[in-house]
Amino acid sequence: MKKIALNLTFLFVLCCAAFALAGGVNLAALKVEAMKAVPGSKSMGESGEEHAAFVGLQVGEMNYQFTLAPDVDPGIPDAQKITYKGRTAYFFDPGMPGAGGLMILLGEDRSLTILCMSGFSSDKSIHLEDMTTIADKMNLDIL
Repeated sequence: MKKIALNLTFLFVLCCAAFALAGGVNLAALKVEAMKAVPGSKSMGESGEEHAAFVGLQVGEMNYQFTLAPDVDPGIPDAQKITYKGRTAYFFDPGMPGAGGLMILLGEDRSLTILCMSGFSSDKSIHLEDMTTIADKMNLDIL
């Protein structure tokens, strides 16, 4: 009887963990997809918790930030609403010279935000095409 109870308890714990992981954010998937989007980059940091994940990358003077979060509003009044691969997205200027942002809604309660910033050259402009080129290299369905 004890063996059956122990096995059932272990199975219950595994099921609870599986459900928790299914509803959470997959930091490993975000990191893999970010590295695919910015080949030759080096990691500047990463963090993940139950509802959000962050990966920072750098290539030369360019810095990239990829964030999965429950945000669905960019919070920037002049963000340009677009449709990206059938999804609602927003292109925006994050307010720093040489920077651009793209928020792609992945569902009703989750988004991917990509920030691209020039570390040294404030003369560089980031355009919508630059941001979608980065996102094009990612598999958004696994995020």
